[in-house]
Amino acid sequence: MLSVGILAVSGISICFIIGIITYHKINKSYESPEFESKYGTLLEGVNLRRALGMYWNSIVLIRWSLTSVIMVILRDYYALQICSLLIISYLIQIMIITYRPLDGQYENEIGIFNEVMVCIYLYAMITLTDYNYKSSKRDSSSTFLAYIVLLSAGMNFIKFLLLLSKALCRKTYLLYLRKRAKANSSK
Repeated sequence: MLSVGILAVSGISICFIIGIITYHKINKSYESPEFESKYGTLLEGVNLRRALGMYWNSIVLIRWSLTSVIMVILRDYYALQICSLLIISYLIQIMIITYRPLDGQYENEIGIFNEVMVCIYLYAMITLTDYNYKSSKRDSSSTFLAYIVLLSAGMNFIKFLLLLSKALCRKTYLLYLRKRAKANSSK
């Protein structure tokens, strides 16, 4: 009963978020300081020049809600569960490739990489289902799954380090320019 309530609240919240974005898109007020202060995180990191970009964070919330429902409802039906999750992942890949909803080429490429890793993981999960219980490859499949998770986490960590170093370099350069301007103005 609690899970149904949580699912209902999630659905209502997602509809509310989409409503807020649509309202401000129609009124062209999504770039106003008032919108930024109240709802700025709804559009953070997305490509506002693309139609799907504005709604990308809502799409991600819908995707995770569907994933949760699939994991719970289809827990006894492994094949349907894996196929449903694969379809969702393919749809997300198609959307990223077609609409480029994230802000920046690099972000879209990492998004595609993560979705491909999800698909590879799900294909490897097929070997662990009951349909494949006699296979001698079953033990090596679990090791392969661990490598997929480590590769995906490693790539995302490298992305984090690159973005962090870029931000630190930018901040250092701005500090240098400020000191230089201060030194020039005191002469």
